[in-house]
Amino acid sequence: MRAVLDMVQHLKQRLPVCLLNHYFATEEAFQLGEAPEWYLRGLDQANGSARAWISPVPASRRKDGLHRPYPRGDSLAYEIKGQAIPMICRSLALLCRAALVASLLSPLGARATAAEDPRITVFAAASLMTALDEVARAYEAQSDSNITLSFAGSSTLAQQIRLGAPADLFISANAAWMDRIDAEDRIAPGTRFDLLGNQMVLIAPAGHAPVTIDENLDLESLLKGGRLAMALVNAVPAGIYGKAALEHFGLWDSIAPQVAQTDNVRAALALVAAGAAPLGITYATDAAADPRVTVIATFPVAAHPAITYPAAALNDRPDTLDFLAYLRSAAAHAVFMRHGFSRADQ
Repeated sequence: MRAVLDMVQHLKQRLPVCLLNHYFATEEAFQLGEAPEWYLRGLDQANGSARAWISPVPASRRKDGLHRPYPRGDSLAYEIKGQAIPMICRSLALLCRAALVASLLSPLGARATAAEDPRITVFAAASLMTALDEVARAYEAQSDSNITLSFAGSSTLAQQIRLGAPADLFISANAAWMDRIDAEDRIAPGTRFDLLGNQMVLIAPAGHAPVTIDENLDLESLLKGGRLAMALVNAVPAGIYGKAALEHFGLWDSIAPQVAQTDNVRAALALVAAGAAPLGITYATDAAADPRVTVIATFPVAAHPAITYPAAALNDRPDTLDFLAYLRSAAAHAVFMRHGFSRADQ
């Protein structure tokens, strides 16, 4: 573990990084070599321990040379005109891989026993960031547990769990990614339930006038040559819902070439908030979390599949199950409702 801690400090000193709660991601993307195999998804550090997330690079995503992502505001870094993903040079990738395979990807690697480490690691959809952080801090105040929250797109988190990342609890922004985890018997029996609901909205920088969403909406004119920021439309729930809503009104085909896809919905929000994209499609709760943006239209519920956030425990540790139960409490729901979420049964 000391080697991994040293690696974290080395990367923080040598590479530009940004902090997203307990999650670190490289700001620059580097080629791993002639046959790139792995990329550094992120680093997190809490309670004296550290973890490095690395994943295999799909052949369809491999890039040649150095890619400088588009300015990211206060979120993760992504290239606005492509699908460049965070990578590091081969030597660091090999170091990450060795450390991760040796001590971190094993479910026992990041913690010896629950008695030694009462931390509960929660993998949660990026759209839950502000609300879930408040819920977790309230829970910590009344318990002996420490909650570590790792936020990203549901697809990314699901893939990390499938690779063996030592998460205790998973909250997805759609059922499909939870289904994949469930199909591999990674969910503790009887713990899965639908926690929350949400709405899809069209956002713009603060001060923009409202518009009406229908088949006559001229998004190209509103963009004025800029990009429509969305989460990955074939992988991340917010992107999937957003694409479905545009298709519902017959707007997708004409606007698709101008879509800037990001790895999670908070990254799309950040592009609009920073003025890097004139419009974006996010959840209503994301828009409410940043005063630099305004909702200019809300998509009808019938325009896309129902938005649900399933939650489940990935083990049967008593502290994991206790926090999962707390998420269903009146106190937790009051926080979620205040941040704009709805109950899953509404």
